[in-house]
Amino acid sequence: MTTKKAQIDRLLMPLIAMIALAVNLYRIDHESLFMDEIHQVSCYGLPFASVKECALGTVQPPLDYWIGHFVFKLSISDFAARLPAALFGAGSVLIFMMLLQGRVRRGVLYGLTLLYAVSPFQIYFSQEARPYAIAIFFCLMLVFFTEKYLVRRTMGAIGFLTILLVAFLFLLSRTFSPLLIVVTLCLMLGYLSIRHLWQREFPQLRERLLFFGALLVALVMYLPVHMRLTQYANRYASGVDDIGLSLLLDGLSKFHLQPGINAYLAQMDPIGLFAAPFLIFSLVVNLRDFLLGRLHVFSIVAVLLPTSLVFQVFVYLAKTNNPLRPPYLVGVQALSLLLCAYSLERLWSLGWRPLRLVRPLLATGMAFFALFTLWDFENTPKRENWRDLLFTIAAQAKKDELVIFDSVSGSHWKPYTYGTLRYGTGSAVLAKMPSLRDSVGKLITVRARPKLVLFYNRNIRLTSHSNIPIMPKKSDSPDLSHYPLASDDLKITRFNGFLLIEPKFDDQNLLATTYRLFYRIVKLLPPKAPVTDMLLTAARIEALCPQLKIANFNPLELAQRIATDQEQPQLARTLELVKTAASNSAIGRCR
Repeated sequence: MTTKKAQIDRLLMPLIAMIALAVNLYRIDHESLFMDEIHQVSCYGLPFASVKECALGTVQPPLDYWIGHFVFKLSISDFAARLPAALFGAGSVLIFMMLLQGRVRRGVLYGLTLLYAVSPFQIYFSQEARPYAIAIFFCLMLVFFTEKYLVRRTMGAIGFLTILLVAFLFLLSRTFSPLLIVVTLCLMLGYLSIRHLWQREFPQLRERLLFFGALLVALVMYLPVHMRLTQYANRYASGVDDIGLSLLLDGLSKFHLQPGINAYLAQMDPIGLFAAPFLIFSLVVNLRDFLLGRLHVFSIVAVLLPTSLVFQVFVYLAKTNNPLRPPYLVGVQALSLLLCAYSLERLWSLGWRPLRLVRPLLATGMAFFALFTLWDFENTPKRENWRDLLFTIAAQAKKDELVIFDSVSGSHWKPYTYGTLRYGTGSAVLAKMPSLRDSVGKLITVRARPKLVLFYNRNIRLTSHSNIPIMPKKSDSPDLSHYPLASDDLKITRFNGFLLIEPKFDDQNLLATTYRLFYRIVKLLPPKAPVTDMLLTAARIEALCPQLKIANFNPLELAQRIATDQEQPQLARTLELVKTAASNSAIGRCR
């Protein structure tokens, strides 16, 4: 009977891994690459020696970029760009099964693994050319080999090299989280060593010393990469490399658990609240086991998950004011589901008769719920649609048109023509809004029709019912996805994350038509929408061509109301130019 079950396992485990891979590959290139993916993929075509520097420039270690570099030698399609993530995602599902095999009954093992395989978070980041799936894969690999060599098997040279390799690759997979998870493992080993020294017990002393040595060597090997990453990170947040008392004080003053809770709910969506009691029970029981020195996969995870999560939240909030987005905390979903498996196993083993009757209904209900969630996930738009936007611009390109790019955002960084790094625009003539603003004086007599591409931030949610966005938008940017925009004078085409706006009127002059276009758009947008660049451009056109002024439209005054601190220098410059424009105005030449 045991042999037959083992044969079934040998068949089912690779079958479920293949199902996970099929789910990850299904419509993998249906959505366009988004901004961060485009930036990462732009590194793949560089010479191998330059890929590392390009990766470090994005404040990420180079492993995922190196893999992408070799994949792009076979194909440069969007499918190829996301293929490594799909493979790592399917690999994570397989390791998840291996961690549970023999520790829970088959119903829990295969049911929970299938739930993990079709979960929105797992699929989303297995279809993204970013270092998330690879980091989760090596996180689970490290847990697997930690349990293998600290609990089940003696550790020799092969074990030492295995831990060293897996830990080093994990560190190279992604910045921030892997380092703190490896440090957490070192602290766990330190606690066990102190406990056994206190009790004068030395179980598996050799294995633990070798394991600790392997982690230490991996950290030393990673140190040069980490130093370079902190140099680049200082460009975005000063003081990233400061450690010691300042880190402790900053962390204590800013620390709160909400980012960790949001990460759990977003990654476990849509079962986070339902799974919470099972997770808490498992944490309590298995933390006690670890404190008593009982090592097994569940006690290891019960310490690793909450401790590393608190460390990550503490350090991140201490070192930067940027929002801690849910996927930044690596492995929360997979490790939480491992702990839930323990609670389900304990509940199942009680053998209550009412529970036996409910189990089939519960399993059927969960299956339908998972399928509905999968359908909802597939039909919920997520990434901004650079591809269709730029293909449309290329298909409609005319030599007498100027396509202007702007963003509804007060942030210092705006995407503008970012997508052209990946997708072509044919013969279309493009201009960023700041470039147009600074070139107004040279365009007085140009006869061309403007089009405007308006980018806006959105809360990216895994499903239409998700309460916690997986990628929260910037607070100053209104989400225009469902905002009512209609005008008889404008043709507005929606793409996910963008509006392509064309005037139906033509004043036979670029600046005159552009000024009227901006007026119509500002009237349509929500009050105080952060379009400072657009308003400053309109103010410069108005100062240069005062005959274009429209009653009840004062772009300079509106810009003064909404300009951020970062936009104040440009606002001051525009004010100065407007003051001196009267004597040089070209009345009549803008028509």
